Amino acid sequence: MNSYSIQKTKEKLTFFKMIKVKPNFSQIARDHNVDRHTVSKLYKGKEVKVKRDKPSTPDYLRDEIRDLLKDPAISITAAYFYFKVEERGENAIKCTLSNFLKYVKKYNLNEKEKDYIAHVRYETDPGVQLQFDWVEDLKLKTIDGETIEFNLFSATLGYSRMHYFEFSYGKTESDAKRCLLHSFEYFGGVTQKALTDNMSAIVSVRGTEKQIHKSVIQFFKDLDCKLILCKPKTPETKGKCESSNKFAQWLYAYDGKLKDRSDLHRVIKRLNIEINKRPNETTGVPPLQLFEKEKGTLKLINKRIFEDWNQQNISTQRVPATCLIYYKKNYYSVHPKYIGKRVSVEGIEDNIYVYYNKVLIASHKRTENKLNCKDNDYYQGLASTGLSEDLVEQYSSENLKRLKK
Repeated sequence: MNSYSIQKTKEKLTFFKMIKVKPNFSQIARDHNVDRHTVSKLYKGKEVKVKRDKPSTPDYLRDEIRDLLKDPAISITAAYFYFKVEERGENAIKCTLSNFLKYVKKYNLNEKEKDYIAHVRYETDPGVQLQFDWVEDLKLKTIDGETIEFNLFSATLGYSRMHYFEFSYGKTESDAKRCLLHSFEYFGGVTQKALTDNMSAIVSVRGTEKQIHKSVIQFFKDLDCKLILCKPKTPETKGKCESSNKFAQWLYAYDGKLKDRSDLHRVIKRLNIEINKRPNETTGVPPLQLFEKEKGTLKLINKRIFEDWNQQNISTQRVPATCLIYYKKNYYSVHPKYIGKRVSVEGIEDNIYVYYNKVLIASHKRTENKLNCKDNDYYQGLASTGLSEDLVEQYSSENLKRLKK
């Protein structure tokens, strides 16, 4: 019952009084969605308390919510994850997920049909199993229209369902090893077993024969972790990881809304936090809660593996005033705002990636050039010196031509 319903009821009763006919209170109550006793009180001239109309928190976003949910890949929870982000400022929703779900249902903002496929769950004891896989060939656009093509490494602990996602351009053996090490580092220990499918990064398949790469066998031996391959065409075998991969759909809400590649890394980093706080559909409790029990059962990580990996692929250094970081005889530029910050530089095949607090801040193609400087990095570096805009344009244009000769 709101003020609008009361007003309409009063108007109807006034009409009946004018024609001197006693109205049917029950019928008027049904017509205007009010209580029959309220109609009776109004007819007798008594005052009734009116429930104050309160605008629902997401009302001003209703059209935007409906448009976002038209995408079959975006779930209601994924939309909530997108709309509540702090970076939206005043446009961030303040309601709970439960109220958001009710709001979407009330206004029929999600018209997609969903298909659910059930699989038998295989439960494991704490610290026994890690399931890992790739969410492959994802594409998201930035605000400027740049397409970011990438893969998402997904790892899930079998007991607690604690998840870990990591951005990766490639799906090579080197990529798989790197992401696995990072996942065990994230969890704070190693499981007894690791389960995955027959990904080409670690397995060669010929007909019905499967052969794990020798370097991969040694890698898991060093980790003191048994690698198990699930049978082909049986994704339910690693169902916990498959279930966690649905959270990757949350990223689609950011299609066309990302500032740059670094922004995507920040979103994935926040995704890792959010999904582990959300109750799991099977256990009914957040992964973080069960992880308190599981983390004590994980084996210590072999630090030598990390040290060997870092020596071969990663350099950690502080960004100098030149904005140029050094990697294997050559220099590569970063934005001047990272001057004085400690960054990690990683070389993977033909690419150089620079991270700050595990967020990608720069990427370069590996070249034979001594100096590799991106135009915007150089421009921003000159601008920070206080030169006029005209001089910055002139000097950056002239000097970049010299650097690229």
